[in-house]
Amino acid sequence: MNKLTGSLFVALGGVCLGTVPIWLRFAGDISPLQSAFARMGITVLFLAIAFVTVLRAQWKSLTESRSSMILLGLSNIWVTILYFFALTELPVALAVMLLYTGPLWVIGYKKFWLQQKLSGVVLGAAGVAVLGIGFLFIPELLKEQFDLSMLGIVAGIGAGMGFGTALVVAKKLDAYSSWAMVFWQNIIALAVLIPLLIVNNQMSLPVDSAWPLLGLGIVGSLFGFGFLYTGIKVVSSESAGVLSLLELITPVILSWMIFGEALTWNGIVGGIFIVVATGLIGTSREA
Repeated sequence: MNKLTGSLFVALGGVCLGTVPIWLRFAGDISPLQSAFARMGITVLFLAIAFVTVLRAQWKSLTESRSSMILLGLSNIWVTILYFFALTELPVALAVMLLYTGPLWVIGYKKFWLQQKLSGVVLGAAGVAVLGIGFLFIPELLKEQFDLSMLGIVAGIGAGMGFGTALVVAKKLDAYSSWAMVFWQNIIALAVLIPLLIVNNQMSLPVDSAWPLLGLGIVGSLFGFGFLYTGIKVVSSESAGVLSLLELITPVILSWMIFGEALTWNGIVGGIFIVVATGLIGTSREA
């Protein structure tokens, strides 16, 4: 697989992950813990079936790089819990902005922690993407009248750090196929999530939300992470972080198409900046 194809896989993964808010909207009144459980559980179930039928060659038991895989799984649940908490404490726009500082954390990790050189194209694309995020969300924030929750801000920053950590760790797991990575990250995350569900008495799921939850698990997790991890095997983690920002504009477009919500000028301009950033990464040999 060449880097252009890898970039397309990462971008497609970002689009699939961007459907999550739409599935949750269709699901209705369901708690963050329940939606996370449904998303992870459905992903594990369908991958388990696939591994014994059509994806036998992709299966790998948890025998190599265990610590990195465990860190990937913990990052998954870490991001989910902190992000959902931030959504309860902060305006949605601010919580989303903090989550998508993930690509910036990747750049920081690689520059100052891993001591790796970063290409000018990637840094430039990251800058364009930051402008896009700003156009998408800052005008919405200025409309809000709110008292900022320090715990919410810390949770949002923590979610962004977790997102960045997952991108860096995923790049190191060469011994596993992308589908095995998705399977094991969700198994590990479920091991943490299920006790929380039991303590909060939230193990049951509403039957009338079955089809949106199936979409959440299959499109918003299995395909989303599967495509992302397929592409990240040939694309750098910081490039993947920028490409995955298509996740931000996907729900905006789908909300316009499905629910008839108006497209705002800042949404259009921010989306253009993010598409330009992904285009720079996708066509660059340095990415």
